[in-house]
Amino acid sequence: MKPADQASSLMHLAVSHTHFKVDVSTR
Repeated sequence: MKPADQASSLMHLAVSHTHFKVDVSTR
């Protein structure tokens, strides 16, 4: 796996996790 792909997938995971936490806390 290329470092760029790994970084972007990690970023995507972090963003999804943040959105999930925000979604849960706003309920």
